[in-house]
Amino acid sequence: TVRVGMVGNFQPLIARLLADRRPVVVLERKPHLWREAPGLRVTGDPGALSDCTVVLATATMCLNDSLEATLAFCREARAIAIIGPTAGFFPGPLFARGVSSMGGMWLEDADAAIAALATGRLDDVWIRTTRRWALFSWFALTLGNLFGAMWAYEVLGWGGYWAWDPVENAAFMPWLV
Repeated sequence: TVRVGMVGNFQPLIARLLADRRPVVVLERKPHLWREAPGLRVTGDPGALSDCTVVLATATMCLNDSLEATLAFCREARAIAIIGPTAGFFPGPLFARGVSSMGGMWLEDADAAIAALATGRLDDVWIRTTRRWALFSWFALTLGNLFGAMWAYEVLGWGGYWAWDPVENAAFMPWLV
């Protein structure tokens, strides 16, 4: 049986897992904001993740200094994934701590995307739509990199917009691709 543990709120995924009758444990700093449902356990205790076979989390754990303590309870998990838009930073330290995958993207209609790729029906409409969203995403990434550079310069006082450290390089590589 697959038992899914989550660190954070992945509400659409939770609904889908519960619809498939898969038990879900959500580790939440404010569990009182949630209502439990059949198959859903919401807790502030990271020990509840010890029975989970798959654990999904956001990279926010690195920012709030809960990564080490949380991963200590995930030793029995077959897979640990760091997902979401914050997952693309320097992955080495996460992999060294047992994280098995990282990534983040959003598909509005995942079934249609999979069907189009599986059947090879990539007509002009598909290409135009995909290109439009790819350009929008690239523009958003550009803004994020620019604002991040300004923040590093103004708030952190690093003395320059680019110091060539691993975090800045990890943010810049997807932009180049």
